[in-house]
Parts: sequence; structure tokens; C-alpha cells
Amino acid sequence: MSMVFGAGLALPGIAPFSSNIYENLKALYRWTEIKEILGAFPVKNPDISCRKDGGCTLLADAGANKDILRLNDTAAVIWNCCNGEKSTEDIVDKIINDFDVERDVCMRDVVLTLSSFRRKGLIVV
Repeated sequence: MSMVFGAGLALPGIAPFSSNIYENLKALYRWTEIKEILGAFPVKNPDISCRKDGGCTLLADAGANKDILRLNDTAAVIWNCCNGEKSTEDIVDKIINDFDVERDVCMRDVVLTLSSFRRKGLIVV
């Protein structure tokens, strides 16, 4: 069972009387996180540096001088849009204009990428 969120994302539904409270809490956390990201204007962590290495972009911890994450072209565009001025919707619009992708697929992927960035401490929403 899933419920549809306004932006076209299918989110896990919570059964009213599920016997597994852990699964219900995980679903609620994911829904809350997605809701926050959809309304966010993400900002990069100032301690993270960015550099090109061949065909990809590398994010590194500036203080520890160690690579954290390797980004493909699409993720690099999302990263570059995390300036506190662009909303998640603005980022989706940019990706749709730069790449051949449907809006609902793009929205899902942008939200998942921003969620991953947030969990790794790379951005603040």
C-alpha cells in the first residue's frame, strides 16, 4: 500500500494496525524527511570542497583532505544548485531542462539525491 504525495512521489503507507512498530516508524521518518526536502532550499556544507577529476566531480572534506563522494553529471548539477537560493522544485526544473527525463522520475531522483547528501552531512535543508 502506498500513498501519493503532492509532487508525484509514491511514499510507503502505514497500515493502521500494523504489528511492526519499527517498520511504521521507518515509514514515518522517510515521509517526514521527503516532506522537508520538498520544501527546502538546500545549502552546501562549507567544509566540503568540490573538484573535477576526469569525467566526474569529487566532493572532499576540506579539513581532513579526504574524498567523500564521487558524483555523476546529474548529481553534480544537483550539488551545484545547493546554494540556498534554489528550491527543490527549481533544481528539478534545471535537471529537466539539462537532461532528457520525465518530471516524476526527476523529482524522485532529486529528492533521493538530496536525502543522501543530507544524511552524509553534505547539505543542510
